[in-house]
Amino acid sequence: MLKHYFSKIVILISSLLAFISLSCSNTPNAKLLSSEDDTLRTAIVTKESSINWSKPLEDGRLQKRIDIMDNIVTSIKLNPEVMNAFTNTCDPVYPYIENFATLNLNNLSQSNRYVIEKLYEVINTDLYSADTELINPKYLFNYVFFISDIESAYKEAFGSNFPKNNAFSKYLIGEPFVTQQISQVPVRLYCEKGSIDICVIIYVLGKNLINQIEIIGWEVNYAEK
Repeated sequence: MLKHYFSKIVILISSLLAFISLSCSNTPNAKLLSSEDDTLRTAIVTKESSINWSKPLEDGRLQKRIDIMDNIVTSIKLNPEVMNAFTNTCDPVYPYIENFATLNLNNLSQSNRYVIEKLYEVINTDLYSADTELINPKYLFNYVFFISDIESAYKEAFGSNFPKNNAFSKYLIGEPFVTQQISQVPVRLYCEKGSIDICVIIYVLGKNLINQIEIIGWEVNYAEK
């Protein structure tokens, strides 16, 4: 019997709570809050859609990664010291050979380079085969003096006569001194016993031709002498 009454009480309480909840949801205050929410949401959406947004400044830059840079490997961590070294421009540094010259050949024209190349071929094959295609006809006598000078220098430096063929194994061009009329080009001629330095003076007005060749000095490889 007691159990039967208890069940009725539970059913009655549940029905009462459901009625109260339904009543509250239908009150004017509840409808007002819901209406206000819809009105605010609509106003916000309308306001946002009516705003004329400006285009982003430097949009590409904002999207670009700033922790990497071109020409710097990603394994190097960017810091102020690295950036300073990377952005500062310095004059190029060229190798310098003691008692000879620097190896900056920016002022050496292709025409003068060709003249030096042809001169090396003549020296290394037959000193007496040079012609007016290489030597300025007005200064052929200077070339005759050069033949005598290099034969004497070779004998004095290396203790043997100047070879008829393949006297030198390679040559090196130094930084030239250039004016509007001439170019003075230092050249080092290498052989097994050492090297001989010469200065080739090239007349550059018109066809590039050699005016004079001077013996500057020599170095001896005493281990080979």
